[in-house]
Amino acid sequence: PMAIGTFFVQVGAYSDPVNARRVRDAVAAAGPVVVDTRTTASGGELFRVRVGPWPTREEAETAQSALSRMGYADSVVASR
Repeated sequence: PMAIGTFFVQVGAYSDPVNARRVRDAVAAAGPVVVDTRTTASGGELFRVRVGPWPTREEAETAQSALSRMGYADSVVASR
């Protein structure tokens, strides 16, 4: 069985933490938001804004639909 809470909706990934925070605040209505930091191959940082976790893909897709209506049509459902 799938573990609970393994689906996220990735809203976007930003090199500027100010942009990441702005988007995080803008999408908070869609659900719990996390920003995690990844190091890129070139040694820079990328700030990923993700909504979730959701226990099922269906719930993540519902959140993705809401994000799409909010103007974030490029958001994608991803499992952890």
